[in-house]
Amino acid sequence: MRNLPRGDFWKSIHQKVNQTLGQDFWNEFSGILPFPYPRMDVFQQEENIVILMELPGLVNHEAIKLSLRGNKLLVYGEIPKLYHVDDEDVMISERYTGTFQRKIELPCAVDMERVKASYQNGILTVELVKIAEKEKYVEIHIDPQQSREENNG
Repeated sequence: MRNLPRGDFWKSIHQKVNQTLGQDFWNEFSGILPFPYPRMDVFQQEENIVILMELPGLVNHEAIKLSLRGNKLLVYGEIPKLYHVDDEDVMISERYTGTFQRKIELPCAVDMERVKASYQNGILTVELVKIAEKEKYVEIHIDPQQSREENNG
């Protein structure tokens, strides 16, 4: 491999893996690779969990899909390529294009009916209202009939 600046090295690795294994490879490992995409901040306030995600290059919010299942938020979509040129003609390519997916495990239960999301100036903002999880308590009764049969058996 030719001598590449640090950012170009990872971009080159990313492109070669895409060609060999496909884009889904990155979706599975986005949390552990040196360049998770999209980049985000997740923090909690007294009543909310807030997610700020960088998604530049989208024409509108319709390119972003969000879903919530239990305490896992899934954000996915596609950043379009703005030009079409042969790889050998590209001198620097640092912008991410293509599909993306991030899975975010939330630290607590949230009210699924009160989730708010907005997209402005390349930033996706998701606000989730925390709810107190009810402690689950189940009293377990011993079946006296079953216990007698086992002792007599």
